Amino acid sequence: MKTIYTFLLIIAFFAFISLACSPVRSSAVGKAPKKAPPSSEFLVNEESKPRPRFSDTTVVDLPPVTVATTLDESKIVRNLDKEFSQAVKLFEQKKYDSACDRFTQYRETLDPKDSLYFEAIFYISECFVVQNKFAEAERNLLLLYSSGLTPDSIFEKTLIRLGHINCALKREQKASVFFKELGDKYPSSIYLPLADCEFIKVGN
Repeated sequence: MKTIYTFLLIIAFFAFISLACSPVRSSAVGKAPKKAPPSSEFLVNEESKPRPRFSDTTVVDLPPVTVATTLDESKIVRNLDKEFSQAVKLFEQKKYDSACDRFTQYRETLDPKDSLYFEAIFYISECFVVQNKFAEAERNLLLLYSSGLTPDSIFEKTLIRLGHINCALKREQKASVFFKELGDKYPSSIYLPLADCEFIKVGN
């Protein structure tokens, strides 16, 4: 009997040693869970940050046309491409040759449905305005006027500029038609105070 008891004790001892030396299974509870990546709604991509929109500058003989900043307009205006912004900066610095060459390139390469395509045409017309080439400026503005795809932010400027150009060309009656359309279509336009031939001073 004593021999059997001793034998059972030895077996129990080795069983205990075997359990003590066996690897312990990892527990999911024992590990800190990996942090989930932050929700995309909290991620801010540097490229997606809104950038300040350019503003038009004072041009020769015609009053300045600034960019409206109403909430409705901001919805349709996308961030400007860096290169386009550089062209605008050149224009504002009165480096017209370089700026206008770039605007022409944009017009020739951009998709006609791209909003920058219409911006390029508007600035090309401004390039002609600063040279007092009103007929050429008018030709480009009429493309924007008749397009049907021109964004409101540009169409509004197009109306006021067509009015100004007709004033400069001594076509006051025709100018009044564009000024009236501006008031009818955009009754709260910031350009309405400029919708008058009295603001035009034709240089010598």
